[in-house]
Amino acid sequence: MILLNLLSLTENVSTFTGTLSPEVLNERINSEYFNVKNEGRYKFSIKKQFDYFEFTGNIEFDFEQMCGRCVEFKPRNLTIPISGVVKFKQSDDMEDDVGIYYTESEVFDLEELLVEQIILNLDPFWLPELEDDKCEMCDQTICLDKGKNSVGNLFESNTLENLKKTFAKRGF
Repeated sequence: MILLNLLSLTENVSTFTGTLSPEVLNERINSEYFNVKNEGRYKFSIKKQFDYFEFTGNIEFDFEQMCGRCVEFKPRNLTIPISGVVKFKQSDDMEDDVGIYYTESEVFDLEELLVEQIILNLDPFWLPELEDDKCEMCDQTICLDKGKNSVGNLFESNTLENLKKTFAKRGF
């Protein structure tokens, strides 16, 4: 937990920096496709408004993610911009307002907000960019339109007639 007492903010704009432990991130992300190795670093400012607190900043962290091309873990770095509003909850406030975080007390848990931003920005089906038909992370050649393993040939070889023949051979 990273607790912030909102009523203790005396400056019009306050800046915060800190880290999130890899254990917390791995536990909260809870996915076999990601492995956070180092602390996540955050830096943001909170601007006190009349009846809410506006925040902007970023989170940066290093992690390993399973490559969608070679199915091996590869190192990645991600910087996520964060922004939103923290408000004291009123009885008529909607709980699911996008970008608005409600609190019932003057103490607000920043960890919830930061981890939520990370989860919303992670792509579970990461495919690295290709450069000259080679994956930039794996250095494997990915052939999209030529050769016997091309996408076009796979579609061609699996026409309805070929599928019917295959099923007939297997007794279906």
